[in-house]
Amino acid sequence: FADNYDKKPRLTYTGTVDTSQPGKYPITATVTDSAGNQTSWDLTVTVADKLPTYTDDKPRLAFSDFADAYGGANKRLGIDVSKWQGTIDFEAVRDAGCEFVIMRMGHSRSGIEMDEYYRANMQAAKAAGLDVGVYFYTTANSEQAVRKEAQWIARNLDGAKLDFPVVFDWESFSNFQKYSMSIHDLNQLFEVFAEEMQEQGYSAMLYGSKNYLNNFWYPQKKHPVWLAHYTDQTDYAGDYAIWQMSCRGRIPGIAGDVDLDIQYMDMPLE
Repeated sequence: FADNYDKKPRLTYTGTVDTSQPGKYPITATVTDSAGNQTSWDLTVTVADKLPTYTDDKPRLAFSDFADAYGGANKRLGIDVSKWQGTIDFEAVRDAGCEFVIMRMGHSRSGIEMDEYYRANMQAAKAAGLDVGVYFYTTANSEQAVRKEAQWIARNLDGAKLDFPVVFDWESFSNFQKYSMSIHDLNQLFEVFAEEMQEQGYSAMLYGSKNYLNNFWYPQKKHPVWLAHYTDQTDYAGDYAIWQMSCRGRIPGIAGDVDLDIQYMDMPLE
């Protein structure tokens, strides 16, 4: 839960959960902000007697089928990658019809760290003739930390030309209460990141899922948006330059799943 400006809205709830007895327990949660505004919702807490098993049996989308369904005028098709894709044959990726790749440059889960495959990915993707971009997975919760990350990105890019803005990827919503942040604070972090990247000679893009773009991020007018919404046809109503439509893509040159992206050429990146 979060508030537009209150950094520490108060949570209360009614109902009882007996963690010693498996079952389903209905409770009502209420959040109150510093001005006395309230919102409530019902939910069910499940106490299980064993851990559930997870099986990922969802179908995969071949890049060729992706291209048939989503290619066309004023659109380009691409992928985004990180260390989780391992060693990539970017020539095979290119030959499959992929036109661009956005790669994770680093993250800040425990200090700023470079993705261990970033340099190899960048070199090989450029050699294959693909357009390239980078994203940074950030857990920053202060302006100082965001500026430090942006400066690290610029220092390691060292003036290299990118075909996309540098992407700000903030997904630490489970830590919102721990960080004592408001929705306004979060949006300020992105503005600071964009400002710092501009001072370093690069523009910025915001990455977000449909849910968080609707409920946490302010509508973007100055910066492009990279939408994540894993569905056949998105109903997101805001503007976006890139749509990440699947995390279960398959393409020659990569062993395993990869994210599939559509760039809309009539949407400005600057």
